[in-house]
Amino acid sequence: MITVENISVQIGPASILKNITMNMPDGKLSMLVGKNGAGKSTLLKAICNNIKPSAGNIYFGTSLLNDLDSKEIARKRAVVLQNSRLSFSFTAFEIILMGRTPHTNGFEGEKDYYIAEQCMKKLQVEHLKERKFPTLSGGEQQRVQLARALAQIWDRIAQNKPCYLLLDEPTSNLDIAHQHQLLSLLKELAESGVTVFVVIHDLNLAAQYGDLIHVMKEGKCVASGPAEHIFQPDIIENAFECPVQILQNPHFNCPLIVSEGVKNKPNRFHYQQTGTGANV
Repeated sequence: MITVENISVQIGPASILKNITMNMPDGKLSMLVGKNGAGKSTLLKAICNNIKPSAGNIYFGTSLLNDLDSKEIARKRAVVLQNSRLSFSFTAFEIILMGRTPHTNGFEGEKDYYIAEQCMKKLQVEHLKERKFPTLSGGEQQRVQLARALAQIWDRIAQNKPCYLLLDEPTSNLDIAHQHQLLSLLKELAESGVTVFVVIHDLNLAAQYGDLIHVMKEGKCVASGPAEHIFQPDIIENAFECPVQILQNPHFNCPLIVSEGVKNKPNRFHYQQTGTGANV
């Protein structure tokens, strides 16, 4: 379990996160939603120790994050942030093999190569093995980075030991088929005991796959709970400032969120034709 306890983040005069408390339990696919600028990525960076909170504590299991050795946490926690791009001409396989770095002394063995191969299969990127990473599409790069993260925590999964997978918008560059393939894999990992925490924009993907939904607005957590409790018109309209209808998904036992359009429409543009003074 990951526990966020009264976390605040102050950057200059701006209060980005405000006294946030939430849990990401083992065996659950936890998802964080909210409009742009709500503080989702900042919270994830705080959990990853990339940003130091101005107040509060973060626990991985019963251990305080600040007390964990960097190599120890690297063996049990993998992270995929937005725009995890590289300009160096490593192959896709070399990128995935980098996930094994915390488990080696700089020299990979047969076990590491085997795990990297298995991770490629899980993410269906075997055909990209010898491709140079910068030549891949955004979606292909995303899947390779996910395979790298999986390789990092593979040992802990195999040994049924606590481990953590944190992802920021992992479906953003993926087509619809790969979105569902990825989220099905994350669901499978969560059900095996991995603590999986995903920042995501697509509310219907969150409703279909998420076990526990957290909603952020203006740096605060305004709601937490299972999808059927969270995806209510008043909660979503308050968080996103957009009216919605909540229907029942006809194929899955989950809510279906349908937007009714923006709440406050901007004024129409008026184009003035040069030299005539006419408005169009």
